[in-house]
Amino acid sequence: MPASIFTVESPRELKFAVSERIAGIGAAENVILIVEDYAQIDEWRAFLADNGRSTSFGVKLTTLNDFAQDAWDLFGNSGNIVTPLFRKLALSVPLTLYKDFFGTECPIPDSIGTINLLSGMVEKGAGLVAFERGIDMFGTFGSLGEQAVWRILGEYMAYLDEVHFVETGDVLRRIMPFLDAYPNIVVAGLQDLAPMQIEFLEKANAQVFLVRGSNAPAYALVDSLISRFAMGSSAEALKPIGAVFPPKARSQEIAALAEHIYNVGEPIEPSGDVRFAFSTSRYSEAMVVAQLVEEHVKAGYQPDDIVVTMKDQKIIGPCMRQLSDAGIASCVRYEDMFAKTGFGRAFIAIVRHDSKFDLSDFVLSPFSGLSLGQAYELDCRWRKHRLLSVEQCLDEYGEKSSRAKAIVDSLRADDLYRLSDLMISAMFASSQPNDFEGQLATHCAEMAKNACDACIDAEADILSMIKVLAHSKVLIARTLMPAGYNGDALLPAVRIMQIEDLARSQAKVAIMAHLTAEDFPVTKDDDVSVALFAKVGADISRDYLAETRNAFQRALSATSEKIVFERALYNDDGEEQRASVLLEEVIDCYRADLTDFDSIHTRTGLPEEFLHSELHLARFADDGNLQAISIRPQGASSARCDNRPYALVPYHRIEDLGPSELLDIGEALIRREDGSTRAISVTSLESYLSCPRRWFIERQMRIESIDAELDNLVLGSFAHELLQRFYETLHDAQGRPTRADGLTRARSDALIDAIADECLKSALNSENPNPPVATGEVEKLEIDACIRQVKRLVWDDRTFIKRFVPTHFELTFGRDGEFEYAGHPMIGIVDRIDVDDSGHAIVIDYKGSLGSEYYPGSKATGDLAIAPKVQPLIYASAVRRLLGFDVVGSIFRSYKKPKRVAGVYVGSQVKPDEMFGYFKGALTPEEFAKLLESTEERAAEAIARMSQGDILPNPISRYACEYCPVAGTCPKAVWSA
Repeated sequence: MPASIFTVESPRELKFAVSERIAGIGAAENVILIVEDYAQIDEWRAFLADNGRSTSFGVKLTTLNDFAQDAWDLFGNSGNIVTPLFRKLALSVPLTLYKDFFGTECPIPDSIGTINLLSGMVEKGAGLVAFERGIDMFGTFGSLGEQAVWRILGEYMAYLDEVHFVETGDVLRRIMPFLDAYPNIVVAGLQDLAPMQIEFLEKANAQVFLVRGSNAPAYALVDSLISRFAMGSSAEALKPIGAVFPPKARSQEIAALAEHIYNVGEPIEPSGDVRFAFSTSRYSEAMVVAQLVEEHVKAGYQPDDIVVTMKDQKIIGPCMRQLSDAGIASCVRYEDMFAKTGFGRAFIAIVRHDSKFDLSDFVLSPFSGLSLGQAYELDCRWRKHRLLSVEQCLDEYGEKSSRAKAIVDSLRADDLYRLSDLMISAMFASSQPNDFEGQLATHCAEMAKNACDACIDAEADILSMIKVLAHSKVLIARTLMPAGYNGDALLPAVRIMQIEDLARSQAKVAIMAHLTAEDFPVTKDDDVSVALFAKVGADISRDYLAETRNAFQRALSATSEKIVFERALYNDDGEEQRASVLLEEVIDCYRADLTDFDSIHTRTGLPEEFLHSELHLARFADDGNLQAISIRPQGASSARCDNRPYALVPYHRIEDLGPSELLDIGEALIRREDGSTRAISVTSLESYLSCPRRWFIERQMRIESIDAELDNLVLGSFAHELLQRFYETLHDAQGRPTRADGLTRARSDALIDAIADECLKSALNSENPNPPVATGEVEKLEIDACIRQVKRLVWDDRTFIKRFVPTHFELTFGRDGEFEYAGHPMIGIVDRIDVDDSGHAIVIDYKGSLGSEYYPGSKATGDLAIAPKVQPLIYASAVRRLLGFDVVGSIFRSYKKPKRVAGVYVGSQVKPDEMFGYFKGALTPEEFAKLLESTEERAAEAIARMSQGDILPNPISRYACEYCPVAGTCPKAVWSA
């Protein structure tokens, strides 16, 4: 008798239909009920028991793969059944060989995507005539990529015979003669059957139940599956199931969204059958979801009427614990990639350890055996020392504790079994994970050990094993009873699962939490295997975009009464989320024509009919959602902060601070703890004049990257050193200050090359954690470019203000508190001072590039007296007082573009043509003196405001806001000229 196919309209009706069919077969007939995966077995067992279908009367619950394994144990002759891990690892071996043989011209990439493609083809096609035909035909014909694919598959099949392994598809084919032993096979809700599985179920005369769904787009998937059954001559016509389950009573759902949610002129309110709930951060989601569940239980719903869709493992455990404390049982079915679990990320990082950053990811995890302080200390050190090797970092980590040393030893010995055990023991020793996180980590550790076994069996390398393991699925299920519950029987439990599982479950209430962009695809993902199979006569066409949208639609349709979308206002990175994105996707699932874009509003992405109302989302600003930011950076040593003021200031609320609080801040900024006056640097003062709030955030809170990198700051210091040593070398050779006019271009460049070599060698051996040393090809090019720029600047110096000779370099003042400016101790470093025979001097400050803000009197401020860049003006006053020179110019000089200068100068002493045609800064002696005087007055006023704690936003121009880290929240941010 052929297979029988039955359809139901929604997942919630599936269990009733299957239950009635089992009852009709008879209890003594040894029914085998095949469900989609292992995690659903407990759910089915509970349902059958609650509805009087006791599993003790001959109903065996299993999955298709477990059924094949049991039958193979009874009727098979030899061979181990291939596991998914073994299959992918065994396929990676010939794939790697192909890549090594072809090199860069390999027709297919050696990537996890290729491995997954090959593995999927084997899983869906093993044993098919079409599959074998593909290996025979396209191993020598077709494109180079097709030839490679089919040859690799052929080598894989030959390898299985060699090592006595067998594919599940072949197992199903080989046990077909023994199907008389299984007269009553019932299949419930399987959605994605391979051709061999369909052939097996037909031969087994199985009774197959499919979920058709309630909306037109969902029909396509089931119709495709039915048509694949119908390829066999024994398939019956579609049979409808009678009304053997409770009548459908679903809500109107999103079809009446405008009526239920939107009211003209009113903000969104929880109403009707669809609600939106918002949490202010990912850390409050567990509490919000638990409160929503408790609210519905108090309203009369049974816990097992409620399904929560949630995928963040860090939220699942706390949510279950809060439900337990509220007296509500919960059970979770969790599925995700190994690499996305906490243990998976840490395990992959330590085994791979390609870089210091991999090791940082590991030591900052709870599996390293280190305290958080120790982990931050190592992380900061490794990031700040660019030249530390991975092996040096491993040595430093191993010295922290005996457990850390054991982890390093097991890693270096390639003993990944022991490494997994040590990581788990470290987690339980260093932290108290919630029950779910602990079980998930332990399960992942076992997966890692199984992957090691599969790696040995498949004769693959460890890197291939890590690549495959990273993308392997983790699936676990657990139940948590209410706190203090001592009963033997399981209580009805709230079910926590993912969206795909909700589509197969019965629920009256669905609370959909932690939805991300992954749940809403926006492009069609074509499956390469579709084209490959089509060429050998096996059509398994799929549309992943439609399938994923249908899965979301089916999840909504599977809910009979209430739907709640929980949406965090902030994502994991602290960025605001747009709830309208979720709303648009929900609407799209119910729109008749998804191609009609004329009715879509381009700015909001919403249909025009919903534009009569704005989304008014609550922005919580209570103290619980503000963090006081310490000036002391996390992980920094105390020595680093000795000379830095320390205060706790919630920077979101700077505008709300009172006078006494501001005075306290000002006192900390100006005075040390012993009461002495704190010196101010020239660069810091310039930053304060630009904008007090940006100065406070950047200079006092020190918002900066903890990663050492070859950035403009490092390259700028390197350029400064080259210029200083070049002119000092000339001075030593001549015995007096001199210009480079007498050198040829070749001699000048050779001298700079020699100096650069000395600087780089000394930097390599210095204790500087971030030296100008290349750690890669890109950084080498950047250093070479910097050397070329310095060569051009020195060569251009031959014609730059010719009667002035470079005399002083990197002149430091104020370190001992001997210099006062604007009535306050001031410290600074003057890059270069050029002097003529009459005692006139020009102060030069090197910059990488010169923007409009460096040009006085420009559109930056429109007023020369409030020039935004004041460093060389303050340096001019310092040189006058300290060295007695008559300063006639304060100039910015770009070392990246040597003929670009900016600043001010006395026109009677310096001609514009000597400054490469720069005319804008020419002043009379009286104007120049007045500018120096007014700059000092501005500095005195700024220091007075600083001492009063004035850290309010007050940008001098738009340039102060361009790269400000808090410009996005600043009420005075300036974005236009």
